[in-house]
Amino acid sequence: ASSRADEPAPQALWPQVQRELEAIDRAVHALPPEDKQAVELKLRAAELLVRFQHLERARERLRGLLARSAQRRAVDLLVLSYVPWGRWPELALELEPFRQRFCAALPGSSDCHDIALLSAASLAKVAEEYLSQGHFGEAAEAYLRAASESPKIGGYAHEHLFNAAIALERAERYADAQGVYARMLEQDPASPLAALALQRLIGGAERAYDFRLAIARLRDFVQRFPRDEHAPDLNTAEGIYQLEGIPQVPYAFGVRRREFLVDLVPARRARIEVDDLHDVGTTQRLDYDCLQIGRASCRERV
Repeated sequence: ASSRADEPAPQALWPQVQRELEAIDRAVHALPPEDKQAVELKLRAAELLVRFQHLERARERLRGLLARSAQRRAVDLLVLSYVPWGRWPELALELEPFRQRFCAALPGSSDCHDIALLSAASLAKVAEEYLSQGHFGEAAEAYLRAASESPKIGGYAHEHLFNAAIALERAERYADAQGVYARMLEQDPASPLAALALQRLIGGAERAYDFRLAIARLRDFVQRFPRDEHAPDLNTAEGIYQLEGIPQVPYAFGVRRREFLVDLVPARRARIEVDDLHDVGTTQRLDYDCLQIGRASCRERV
């Protein structure tokens, strides 16, 4: 379900608050727009309006401030006017131009970093809403935008990309999902999600019956993550066949898959019996060249 809630009705302003707002407007009118005192007074007025839930009036003032200069406090108040009511799409639209302005004026600053995080987080929340409604393609696009908005250092672009790929898979856009997993690994090879992304790439290659690519990715997986709990044991066929996330392929492709396994380990000639799954789930006993990849699934005939 969506986290969105109706915004509350504005509360009645206390008489002293109303007088303060009027005094602020008079003082601001007499000052140059860029004057530091004028900026502080405008922020004070917006803060009072947010506190009494005159949210759109507050936003109008904050937009005016942010149109002139990069004011971090104004961004914080703008966020506060949206977040409690789950107004993530609107917040994402508001933040994007301000993030660009902040990072153009203050590149590399902590303010630029924090605004980028806020912008990406709001887009990720939009993606979550789409997911909850079953709109997987739209969710993927929002996650991809969140990844683009994320700061390069200390951000969460890798998580947004991984989530985008999962959403694409749920939308049955498997080729697009594979491209996003590959992009995630290229951009952040040290990500905590790297092993999972590479597993999904292996599964995608097998789903497309591209077993040569699957074997190449298996080899890459073992080299990069030798201690991973899901790393296949290259000394056994079971390790390759039972790698988590790889679907069983129809029997018609089983022979082809087994031929590509020769690339992984030395082979020797022998008469053997091999258990293999049929496409309807029955067990077939077949003769193959015995690969030295484990005795559990490769037994020599005497």
